[in-house]
Amino acid sequence: MNNARQRGMTIRDLLIVVVTLAVLLAIAVPAIHTLKRRLRFASNADQMGGIFQGMVTFSQSNRGPTGDGYYPGLNGSGQLVDAVTFTGVDGTFLSDGTRGDDPSVRYCVMLNASYFTPEYMIRPAEKGNGKSEVWPIGEVDDVDDSVSSDNFSYAMLRIDDPLSGRRGEWQATQNASAVVLSDRNVGSGSAVGQAESDLAEAGSGRWEGQVQFNDGSSLFLSPYDGDYDSPVLTNTRFGVGPVMDADNLFSDDEENTGSNAAMVYQDATTLVNQK
Repeated sequence: MNNARQRGMTIRDLLIVVVTLAVLLAIAVPAIHTLKRRLRFASNADQMGGIFQGMVTFSQSNRGPTGDGYYPGLNGSGQLVDAVTFTGVDGTFLSDGTRGDDPSVRYCVMLNASYFTPEYMIRPAEKGNGKSEVWPIGEVDDVDDSVSSDNFSYAMLRIDDPLSGRRGEWQATQNASAVVLSDRNVGSGSAVGQAESDLAEAGSGRWEGQVQFNDGSSLFLSPYDGDYDSPVLTNTRFGVGPVMDADNLFSDDEENTGSNAAMVYQDATTLVNQK
């Protein structure tokens, strides 16, 4: 008969287990956070890509005498359109802007042509969190009757200057070096350390987001993943302008030529959009 008693767990054994679990959690939690962030932005990229495809499709029927097809906001001759109205299921809604260089007008043009529903303009992470569809389904009381930046999430390329390289890119050029859509900047400024994503903690000075190029490709930038100069891109080019070695999405350093990226959101020219 074996009278030996089974040895229980000692304090030392317990400490080893606790330390091991702590190490595993320290490894797993950031990985899970990164995965969730990637999945969130993957869905965001799909929506932004869908908006871009709507722009391309629109341009195919928005042609003038030269045969060039322009994105919404410009007519077939490449000139800015006037403000448009959008008729929804609960009434008619006006774009908040007055000309086609305002993103709200450009979104309204695509809504009128039924390239997507209003919900498609809102980034998945923002639905129900400060953003709303153009109309609440079944509700018409106390509803703002204009389509404004309260109703969409994404910034568009600045196109107010008719002679700029950016205006020349507001058509299907297939240019892999020109940004036409992006997530917006809600930081205190445009510089690295000032530009900020609306999903980041207020005052963090971190911008991460998606950018959509004119050839249909996209890129995700994040300081968490080593893109420490985000939102600065390299080797961009707009129209026949020069190649930009360091191009800040939200700083119009080349305003006289319009040969750099400049992403606007709340109106035709504002590059920084305070929360």
